Amino acid sequence: MSAPGQTKKFGKGERTVPTKKAQKWYPVDDEPQPKKVRKSVNPAKPRASLQPGTILILLAGRFRGKRVVLLKHLPQGVLLVTGPYKLNGVPLRRVNARYVIATSASVKLTGLDEKTLEKVSQPGYFTAGKTTEKKGEEAFFKQGEAPEVCTTGILGADKRNKGQ
Repeated sequence: MSAPGQTKKFGKGERTVPTKKAQKWYPVDDEPQPKKVRKSVNPAKPRASLQPGTILILLAGRFRGKRVVLLKHLPQGVLLVTGPYKLNGVPLRRVNARYVIATSASVKLTGLDEKTLEKVSQPGYFTAGKTTEKKGEEAFFKQGEAPEVCTTGILGADKRNKGQ
C-alpha cells in the first residue's frame, strides 16, 4: 500500500497519522484518459505494379473507366496521372492508388519534361486560387458579378498549354 504513517501523541494516547493526506474532492465521473498513440507517420509504399509509365485504369471519379499513364508518385501518397489530354481528355490529376488498377502495358517516358514534372509535384500546385471578397454595401449590390480570382499563374498557364 502506501508508506506507514507517523505516530503522534494526543493527550494520553498515541495515534498513527498518514504522512500524505487523501484528496478532499473526487470527480463524480471517472473520465477515461485517451490512449497514447504509438504509431509513427511513415511515407506510403507504392505497389510494385505502379511504376512510372504504367498504363492504369481509373476506378472512381469523373474519369472512371479511362486508361491513363502514371507519371510519378507524389510525396503525399497519391499518384500523378495524365491521359494524355489530347488522346482521351484526362488532364493532369492526382489519384489515390486505391482507386486504380495497373495493367501490364507500359509507355516509355523519355520525352517528359522534368522541370514541368517537378513544378506539378509541388504541394500547392493543385489548390485553388484565393477569391477576393467585397465587403459591405458593395458586396450586396454587386452580387451578380463573378468574384475576382487571383491565380498563382502556375496552374493557369499550364491549363492554357494542356494540349501538349
